[in-house]
Amino acid sequence: MNKIIILLFSVLALGLDSSATDFSKLETFTDNEKLWETGSDNFINNSNAPFFRWLSDKKDEVKYPGYTNSPSMTFLGMKCWEAKIKFENGKVNLIDMLIYGRGDAGDIKEEKGKKPEDIFQGMVDDTLKKVEDWTKDKGVASQKERLTTGMYQGKKVWVKNSSLAVEMRWSASENIKAQDVEDPMMRDKKIKFRAEYIKIIISKFDPKNDPRKMTSAPKKADIASAMDIKQNVKKDDKGFVYVENIPMVDQGQKGYCAVATAERILRYYGTDVDQNVLAQLASSSASRGTSPDEMVDMLKKVQSKFGVMIRTHVDFKVQDFIKMVNDYNRLAKKAGKKEIGYGRVIDIGAIYHAMDPVLLKETKCEKDKTGYRSFNADIMKHVDIGIPLIWGVELGIVKEENLPQRGGGHMRIIYGYNKEKNEIIYSDSWGQGHERKVMPLDDAWTITNGLYSFDPRKK
Repeated sequence: MNKIIILLFSVLALGLDSSATDFSKLETFTDNEKLWETGSDNFINNSNAPFFRWLSDKKDEVKYPGYTNSPSMTFLGMKCWEAKIKFENGKVNLIDMLIYGRGDAGDIKEEKGKKPEDIFQGMVDDTLKKVEDWTKDKGVASQKERLTTGMYQGKKVWVKNSSLAVEMRWSASENIKAQDVEDPMMRDKKIKFRAEYIKIIISKFDPKNDPRKMTSAPKKADIASAMDIKQNVKKDDKGFVYVENIPMVDQGQKGYCAVATAERILRYYGTDVDQNVLAQLASSSASRGTSPDEMVDMLKKVQSKFGVMIRTHVDFKVQDFIKMVNDYNRLAKKAGKKEIGYGRVIDIGAIYHAMDPVLLKETKCEKDKTGYRSFNADIMKHVDIGIPLIWGVELGIVKEENLPQRGGGHMRIIYGYNKEKNEIIYSDSWGQGHERKVMPLDDAWTITNGLYSFDPRKK
């Protein structure tokens, strides 16, 4: 990532000597004063386009994804698994680097008789030492923040040359249930220790808000009020009512759609959180992802911390699913189509994809008119007051363009509707190009498995 960013900034006339700069080392330009005056206009060009991508058309955040085919980037000799450059008022405001992330790098395993907790502590100590040497500042550590039972976050901040604020965050989980393993029979087994992430965040130092004086204790989220969020509701000349100012997140190649979606909505409310923290709280698996039930259960445990109330509007229940299959089979028999069989073990995805899409839509919209109407009413009610909805779906049933995921369970955001056209506006957490999509309401209800909202608590 460093290679890309430095190349980018030299192209933008930061005054860096490209012949003398090692583009693979992120630290070689972060303390260059001209960096922080770099604008977002034309930030990505032909030279760095293979490395960076805008997260949205707003051009307020650019990401180095750290894929297997991405060029190698380091910070102080440590691999960057992911990095983001954020802009404020059109200028570079913050650089956020992931030095270790369970979802990207995988779990830390016992190695040569050394326990995972000792290996991770060694990584933390090594990172702390490298940052201290680089900043030439002893730094100030805050008390560990308890996220929930068995989960904590450590933090330390430094100031470099009275110009940069450097913050390191790291986290691990202890004595937690193994909810993210593939074998469901093993999900009640206790995990003694699991490393979660190490992050470094660099921003311009503001003496009036010295981070070293603000680390004594974690604070609760200052959530937006109902009046604040209602100001985000807009209506365009085509009749669409929608919620604006929802941040975009790119979940990358990880199965983090649930936590990425939750991150976007919590950040919309003003909460400083990212998908690494939420993945830890939910015990999300990078390959298996997070089920809606797991995500909602996780957020219920910590909802007071995030200043929200978790509400379920459409919940997936096996008995309801079986009833839907039976309704479908009656229509299929009448139409001369193949009926769908099922046993004691139900493969939801396989059943959905074995169904005729036209008959499935008729089953969902005509045989469950009450659910269909409630779905529509919940969308309009929440959008009208500025509350986006988390939407659980089965992909691959209705036609959608340019999806990185062909089929299976997925979570996304509904944030708008058109009452006259019977359409919804939705968004996926896959970065630029996925900010605003439109779907007919009946198609949306056909693929729905769940609908949830994070309602802000009254102040």
